[in-house]
Amino acid sequence: MSTDWFQCAVSYFFRNYVLAPTNGFPGYYPFLPQLYESNPEAGYFRNSVEAIALATFARVKDMSPFYFRRSRQSYGLAVSQLRSVLNNASEAYSSAPVAAVVLLWKYDVIIGEDKLEYGSPHRHGMQAILHARLASEADGDRQINRYILATTQLQNVNEPLSAAGAASAIAPSPPYGPGLALIEGLLPRLGNIGIANAKLLHGKPPNRVEAAECVRQVRHLLEDLKTWETSLPERWRYKTYPNPAATSARPFPATALVFPTISVGGVWVAKWLAQLSVLRNLILLAPIALEMGTPCQPLIEIREQVRSVAVLLCSAVPYLLGNVADDGQGKDAEDTPDIGAFFAVRALFVAAKLPMLSEEQVSWMLDRLEEIGRERGIHRALLLRESLIERGTDFRQVPGRV
Repeated sequence: MSTDWFQCAVSYFFRNYVLAPTNGFPGYYPFLPQLYESNPEAGYFRNSVEAIALATFARVKDMSPFYFRRSRQSYGLAVSQLRSVLNNASEAYSSAPVAAVVLLWKYDVIIGEDKLEYGSPHRHGMQAILHARLASEADGDRQINRYILATTQLQNVNEPLSAAGAASAIAPSPPYGPGLALIEGLLPRLGNIGIANAKLLHGKPPNRVEAAECVRQVRHLLEDLKTWETSLPERWRYKTYPNPAATSARPFPATALVFPTISVGGVWVAKWLAQLSVLRNLILLAPIALEMGTPCQPLIEIREQVRSVAVLLCSAVPYLLGNVADDGQGKDAEDTPDIGAFFAVRALFVAAKLPMLSEEQVSWMLDRLEEIGRERGIHRALLLRESLIERGTDFRQVPGRV
């Protein structure tokens, strides 16, 4: 394979999936290029970079199967080498294994071979590294720890992250800003609530005291998520504009949200996904609470909140895909890093599964998933679209459903 072509692939990946911190706003894995340059001997890391770079570039540029086969070979080598490295706990103290696990997870998403809504198979590797690094008194690379924590928690908002509590012992990392409270303080609580609710719902009959406590915790977390939003500095807030792509024939979404940066948009998406998860927990608890006389919001109000959050997620997508400029005007998406589309995929998949949305809204989401899969090379978007069509319910006539 041409070295020049390979370097083009690596440059393309870093340009589209790495964001440097700017003007006090967080970046997204800004340490990857430096690690790539400074770790020429780390075979597993170089193979991880080669795998994701070749896969991303080949899919976007519609290259021949040879390049995909080469990327799979690099992926297999990286997994094998990394497994051996992680058997030695001291290796987890370096940054290269962290970055390698991150890249392997992204490879699964780009190629579309992860387990869809069930999460990344590399999540446990991330957690193992995080445990080792947090336990090391000599570990001063706090930024790397935060990126592991962010990746595992934001991609698994319904599951607890066992190392999250320990992470709070590390001094705050300025690049995260207000996003730190969301990642470390609020999202881990969501996992604990999910576990408690599952235990309650499997009890026959449900315990009255436990039911009241579950409702209390869910409502408390909803209030804290709202407080997080209202306490944000003005510069972290989004602006709302009429959607420049909306037409009389396809008016949804009517608005487009514009964020200070794509990475800040990713933090907001994580917040809304967490909010949806909390509200869905509340929907499950509401009938039990009503039966036991425990104070709880009416189901109709909870469902309306769910619908409102889903609309916010959809309104964020035009900006994340690069179709809306900072002033709210329409623009060409060519200069927008693909990481925005990466954030949008999960938002669209979660929102499209909600039963209180209209046929028009679901159709728009499916179209965006197809656009992301075909134009941005994120194959997982096409698989998610297919899974949504297959599970389509009677009230929605999903385009393409047989």
